[in-house]
Amino acid sequence: MYVDSHVSSQGPRIMFLLRSTSDRDRLLGLFGDLASHRVSRFALRQTEWAEFSTNCPSILLKLVKKEGAQQISYENTNADGKILAWSRHEEGWLECAGKVAALAKPGHQYLGNGEAEIEVSFLEDLKHN
Repeated sequence: MYVDSHVSSQGPRIMFLLRSTSDRDRLLGLFGDLASHRVSRFALRQTEWAEFSTNCPSILLKLVKKEGAQQISYENTNADGKILAWSRHEEGWLECAGKVAALAKPGHQYLGNGEAEIEVSFLEDLKHN
């Protein structure tokens, strides 16, 4: 999986490029783990199966009890600088898992709520920036 992120004129944009069914299944499993409370916080950079663009900050996926209008926030750390935190409640992570599971053939899904563009592309011939 290749992960890219940048800020556009419309706000934050996160792109997950899934290059194989294994990538899709891993991301699906991660969203399922968040939805079922097996994991409450997950730093994407801790995975061995993800590659990140040079401009991509660390991304933290968080399970929250109540989901507000703002799913994306930036958290500062002393060591790493900024961390992009993506927060959803269990139903939100379940919705993300459902959208990823629907990618049985090449295509893409949008997971954000309009505040941020979060796109998952599965086996599409996309060039990363």
